[in-house]
Amino acid sequence: MFAAHAMNQANPNTPAFKSHYGRSQIWHAMSPGDHMSNAQVVKAIIEQIEKWWGWALADAIETRGVPIPVSLRPQGLFHVGKVLHTVQDSFSEAHVIRDEVTSEIITFQDYTKQDEGAHAEKDKGVASKALHDIPGATVSIVHSAEVLKLFKAKRGFVVLREYLLANVFKLKPGFEHLPSGGVRPGLEKRAR
Repeated sequence: MFAAHAMNQANPNTPAFKSHYGRSQIWHAMSPGDHMSNAQVVKAIIEQIEKWWGWALADAIETRGVPIPVSLRPQGLFHVGKVLHTVQDSFSEAHVIRDEVTSEIITFQDYTKQDEGAHAEKDKGVASKALHDIPGATVSIVHSAEVLKLFKAKRGFVVLREYLLANVFKLKPGFEHLPSGGVRPGLEKRAR
């Protein structure tokens, strides 16, 4: 699976490439470049999540008055999975730099400015740790559970948006209008 993703990531015509090297980096809670402020990145992420949420809820409604069993709604759950992926990535140290005390966002990182190997090594390194030892993992699970509760209750996007802005994509005061696209020390591109 990872090898297939890596091959697709090298092809500019694939979603994998576009979500790592273009505007769609927002799918991974990352910055498309320092031409966007942190507030603009949050706005773009929220707009994308609104689309996914709408698709998810549309697939979760009744059809002609007949409730559709959850087992027959894979697309709705697929779109919720995209929302969860973005929420969870926002707590990854390879994606976002957060205040260590408040967990507010300082900046969204730009994958194109990172060393791909260092980014992958950080992801691979956490795979061998217990969940509670992975920075950001437990808090991302809490927020993922809240998103799932909202989906189960078929809450509209306004409620989800309010939750995400208050709890997941909350920017540290003073950093809203600064350029996004910073890189955590140790993830900078390396000379080859």
